[in-house]
Parts: sequence; structure tokens; C-alpha cells
Amino acid sequence: SSGINAEYGDVTSTGTVKTAYRGTKRLTNGEIFYHYPEGVWPEFSRFNEVFDCDNTKPLHEVPYFIFDSVFVSPTIPLLMKQLDIIFTNSHSVDAKCREFYVDLIASFVHNFNPDNNAGSFFPSIERHADLYIQEASTELRNKLFSLREAGTKLILITASDTPYTELLMSHSYGKDWRSFFDLVCCRAKKPGFFTSTAYRRPFFRDGIEIFELTADGDTYLEGHWTRVDKWIRHNTSKPGRVAYVGDSFKSDIIPTKLATSWDIVAIVLEGKLLHVSACEHKKPRPEKIGWGSFFGERTEPSMYGGRLFELSDLTLTDVEELVLLGYEQELPSNKTGNSFTFSPF
Repeated sequence: SSGINAEYGDVTSTGTVKTAYRGTKRLTNGEIFYHYPEGVWPEFSRFNEVFDCDNTKPLHEVPYFIFDSVFVSPTIPLLMKQLDIIFTNSHSVDAKCREFYVDLIASFVHNFNPDNNAGSFFPSIERHADLYIQEASTELRNKLFSLREAGTKLILITASDTPYTELLMSHSYGKDWRSFFDLVCCRAKKPGFFTSTAYRRPFFRDGIEIFELTADGDTYLEGHWTRVDKWIRHNTSKPGRVAYVGDSFKSDIIPTKLATSWDIVAIVLEGKLLHVSACEHKKPRPEKIGWGSFFGERTEPSMYGGRLFELSDLTLTDVEELVLLGYEQELPSNKTGNSFTFSPF
């Protein structure tokens, strides 16, 4: 996480500041103690209050920014360099500099905004889809097809708009990708899909409000999870549980766990790095600037790792690993004692 006022910090699940940088300069233990006399990140006490909600507050009203995935983490070095520039002319981040820093973060948010092709990220994917979009394996497609054939209801819920969803799914699953799903829900505006009041989140189709969902191959827009849950209960032959698969900590895992009774399967790409690290032979390495594992240590998980461990029922490192799971029995759990593991490894 990043304190907008001065430092970047690596915080444990109990709020302890484990590592801190002021710009690109790593703080010593003594300097950390000076800035955090109690050893705890000051905002930690209200971290859950802010993080476990539909966070629509403007950036200038939130005194920190959470880097919670490998998707946004590569921006950290550049932001650190910007702080170096600020500190060149000032020993503290005054109000004017803070406004600049908020604008800097907002520029990154804008760049990754899918609405109206803002920024450069999504337009680049559209122009070079064959380069950036991974094709789903035949095994995964066969698994989805067999699940539907066996009566399992499969639903796609995405925050992406319809054209971008068509682009991604066509390149990844083929032109017939809709045949894998009973319902397709686009522009879901997560986490509001889960956290908003149901009557304020109707479904739309062709600009018309829809009161009953039907598996007719059409795309539904926006909506609320309770309508989907009701549809599932009314269209299954026997009682069962709902497994929600998602890869966004703030948009999928947290709101779904807090609002629903569904089981949470978290796709955590960072787990691949953890496995690579665990499999490497231990050998001397030159000391380098870094945070260590994204999840912290087994005995002391990071703030991210601790919350992920608490909220998810199962974690996978890739959606392809769904092929390896059996669905005739309960899903395996990623919770074994006090440690954090990835299934099915």
C-alpha cells in the first residue's frame, strides 16, 4: 500500500509496517520506528471499513492507495521516482505536492479505464488482440461444455462492456463462446453488482429494463447478484451451491464474500510467482530492492495475503486449473491450519 503523504509500505495482516520506502530510498528500522513509533500503519484500524465497500470516494478523500495485484504493481517504481523529484526541492510532501501526487495516481486510473477507450491500455489490446489475449485450452473448453451438458448452470458476469467482452471471449474461446454459458451479464459495474441495493440495480437489454432473466442467448447489462441467484435456484433440478470465480480482490472476492452465500474461487496470478520461488534452488543472490512475496510469510502474511486467505474458499493461480477440479463433491479448501496454500497443488 502507499501512503500518499510520504511513504510506500509493505504492511502485514496485523498492520505492522514491515518495509517502507521514501521515494526509492529504503528506510532503516530506526527510520521506520521514527515514522511509525507503534510499528503499525496509522490507517490500518479503518482499512477494512474503507476497503470492504463499494469504494466510490475520490482519490483526494482517501489518504492512501492500495496496490493489490500484479496488474497495478509495475507502476510503483515510476511513482517512487516521482516522489524523489518532489523530495529534491522539499523535505516533506506539502499540500501542493499532495495534489500533484493524487493527480499522478488518477492518470494511471484513467489509463486503465475501459470506458470510452480512455487511455492507451484497452485500445492497445483491441489493436493487437492476437498478441495480448491468450487462447483457452481445449481441455478448459471441453470442461465448460461437459459441465453444461451435466446440468450445471454457467454464467459470465463481467464489468466489461459488450464489444470488449466479445473481443476477449472470441479470441480466447472462439466465435461460439456464448454456447458455454447460460447467461451473459456485461457492464456489471462490480463491486456495485454485489454491494448496491437490489432495486437500484435492474438488468437492461437493448436499453429496456428486464424483470425476468431467460437463457435465450442475449446479453444482459448491469443488474444485481440477487436476480442471478434467484434465476439459478429456479433453473436447477436439485439444490446445490454456487461457486463464483473471480480475479479481482476489490471487485470480485471482497464484495462477493460479504454480500452473498456463494463459495469464492479466487484466481490469483501472483501465486505463480510464489510457486516458482518455492521450486527454485536456494543460492546466494545479490541484495536488491523488493517487497518479498506478495503474500508475506506463512507465519506472517501480508495485508493482502491475510485478507485473501480469510475471504476466499479456494485459490487457483490460473483459470485453466479449473480443469483439474472435480465438481461431484465439495470444493477443496485452501485453508490448512494457519498456512496459505494454492489448490490443486
